[in-house]
Amino acid sequence: QAKRMFAIAKGNADLVKAIIREYKYEKSEQVKKTEYEEVCARIESETKALNEARDGLFTKVKELGVDSEQVKDYMAILFKVDNSKKLNKEQIAELIKHIERQEEFSEEDVHFVEAGQEAGQ
Repeated sequence: QAKRMFAIAKGNADLVKAIIREYKYEKSEQVKKTEYEEVCARIESETKALNEARDGLFTKVKELGVDSEQVKDYMAILFKVDNSKKLNKEQIAELIKHIERQEEFSEEDVHFVEAGQEAGQ
């Protein structure tokens, strides 16, 4: 049961956990058989939406000619992550807005990111 949920989510454990919490469960093994197909359908739907959001991000980055290192900086500053796979749909939408505005961050923000990278974060 749990393996199928994670397979549907393409290994995205955070997504599976978030959805099963919506159903008031802590672990995938707790999902009742009566709700199992509904939960799996919700995971599938969210996985598809997340992939579409990620595709939109990559399209926007390419369209605007934004450097991938700049995108990584945006992710690090805004969400403290180094990979778009760690973002949810809402965060991806926010990231796209920042990229569209070609927002500049303060030198303090950049130093924060660089310090985190040097510390291995």
